[in-house]
Amino acid sequence: MKEFFIKICLKCIFPFSFGIILVIFWDPFKVFLEHEDYYNNNPIMGNREDICNQLLLKSPEEISNFIIGSSRSQAYKTAVWCTKIQEPMNTAFHYDGSGFGLYRSTNAIKFLAKNHKINNVLLIVDTDFFGETVNNPGHLFIQPPHVSNESKFLYYFTFLKASLDIKFIFYNITYKLTGKYYEFMGHHLSKSKYSHISNNSTGDIW
Repeated sequence: MKEFFIKICLKCIFPFSFGIILVIFWDPFKVFLEHEDYYNNNPIMGNREDICNQLLLKSPEEISNFIIGSSRSQAYKTAVWCTKIQEPMNTAFHYDGSGFGLYRSTNAIKFLAKNHKINNVLLIVDTDFFGETVNNPGHLFIQPPHVSNESKFLYYFTFLKASLDIKFIFYNITYKLTGKYYEFMGHHLSKSKYSHISNNSTGDIW
């Protein structure tokens, strides 16, 4: 019985380990490895807050002005805002996340205040803002652990699980073969046939 149990464990460990290694190198959501471009010809929707953090870390400038909010906050651009607050454009950054609400915005402001000398913050609040009181567990929404101070394991496991989802893999293979988005792909892949245009210095996207 003991030998049988060991054999079963070994047979399970190998494919699981192989799956983890495959996901890390494939890195469809771009959270395990460093990347230069997060949007160009990439139909996979990533965790926007994680992308903002990666861009902010790479910024050579001293950032002291922040636009914070959900994806709807992208209606406001740093170039226009900087003329209103009379600050240089290279000191402003657009820090947003999918469905950003009270919980994640509060953590984000605390995190940014700890790491930057903040002069101005433009906080965009929408109708869903106050409904968010805990971290959203979805891979598009979950807040990076160094911002939320929650479990690193849970964070990366969320992306591992999403990457190994059979539907997600099927949708990606279908997209690769056809180059087309179909309605059954849901929120897994971007509906737009156009790549996002990203200003990696300011965090603005179009």
